[in-house]
Amino acid sequence: MPARAVSSRTAHLLDAEPGLRDPSATGPQVHARRASLLDGALVAIIGAGYEGKRPMYEHAHSLGVRLVVVDVAGSWAERLVDDGLAVAFVPVGEELLERGTDLDPLLEGLGPRGHFADAVVTFYEDFVVTAALVAERLGLPGSPVDAVRAARSKQLTRERLATAGLPMPRYARVERIDDLAAAAEAVGFPAVLKPEFGAAAVGCIRVDGPDELDAAWAAATSTVDPEFDAIFWQGSAMLLEQYLDGPEFDIEVLLSDGRPVYSAVSDGWPTQEPSFLETGLNIPTLQPPDVVAALEECAVASALALGLTTGDVHVEARWTSEGARLLEVNARIGGRRIFEFHRLVHGVDVLECHLLASMGVPIDPPRAAAPLAGIAEQLLQAPRSGVLVSTAALESLAAADVGVHVTAHAGSLVDGPEQPYPTVVAEVRVQADSVEAALERLADIVASVEIDIADVTGADLRDREEDLADA
Repeated sequence: MPARAVSSRTAHLLDAEPGLRDPSATGPQVHARRASLLDGALVAIIGAGYEGKRPMYEHAHSLGVRLVVVDVAGSWAERLVDDGLAVAFVPVGEELLERGTDLDPLLEGLGPRGHFADAVVTFYEDFVVTAALVAERLGLPGSPVDAVRAARSKQLTRERLATAGLPMPRYARVERIDDLAAAAEAVGFPAVLKPEFGAAAVGCIRVDGPDELDAAWAAATSTVDPEFDAIFWQGSAMLLEQYLDGPEFDIEVLLSDGRPVYSAVSDGWPTQEPSFLETGLNIPTLQPPDVVAALEECAVASALALGLTTGDVHVEARWTSEGARLLEVNARIGGRRIFEFHRLVHGVDVLECHLLASMGVPIDPPRAAAPLAGIAEQLLQAPRSGVLVSTAALESLAAADVGVHVTAHAGSLVDGPEQPYPTVVAEVRVQADSVEAALERLADIVASVEIDIADVTGADLRDREEDLADA
């Protein structure tokens, strides 16, 4: 295994300006000079994720980065080459990408590009371990594989943070339904049943008493299957955890060679229980300074306790009746437009910083003294189960200060709030001079939307079955 070091290109550029290697060198001019090193950098993307990640690749391209995208054949990401956003697409098998057990075919696919890569990253949770393994094999900078594996496993996260003396909820690992009763006795109620290796709340469900355990197990484990979501190639064990009260928060943390250089909180809106689906967020936070400081301290301490060292870490936590408590740590940038929100609100381009840190370039981005704007985003759910008739009303919301990403298509079957996992049909975000103004404007917009849902017919169900068979 080669020792980790910056690429020859990065080394040459840093040697030309030795001051850029000095972590203590800070300020807007220094950061701008470091950011200029991205122009022409060759970055391998391990797994593009879903098509909603496209804005991240567009932004990386705008920074001058040359992207080589590794993904399964037929992925939407093949079009990134056609659109001029990536220089190459490397097709690999899905199991290889998910499991990362045999990297040789992937490295062979990269060919000479792997040897000349300046960084290896992923923006998708499924592939963080594989990306860390590839960076290690190529001898490029990045968080240790062991630390990334620990962040990926909720059980390992709990174990390591408890060892570090950080407060953890009660939990028990559950591999079979027969283990549930003993786990519940140890954890108590209310509790949360969740997959050890899940993401985006898939398979998570609240359990309020022993009479709900069997039904919760059936609902949760029905989705914990690699045929349903390939992330579960990594494991299908469940955890039963103590339910944490209080509001939820997202915290982005930037690490430069193990040194925290930035952290900022956004407010998560109340999740849809019992399945904990996200409903929206706002940034900057509306919380008082002492709560913000405690949440950021929890996030930073958790990332460091896991051994993470490099780039952006997305942390989710709650402010409970007993203070800040960790939910999970993700060794990647937060999803959707989080990268853009931090740049617009705090003046910190976390994607730019993540790429630089992954190249081995020190980062310490200047932050605006006060928020530059306010942003509110809502995930609009189908108002009832049925067939989405049209997306025209959703698409018509777009305006200069309103962004819309429609996530369902006309004619698709959708689940309403009476189902455990309601369908998100669109993401709507508003930018304003303040977060209060953004929240008010968004509320007015959402109140005006009429989402047309029709009843389901037998033909709709047959079409759905055919779609699933084709998939």
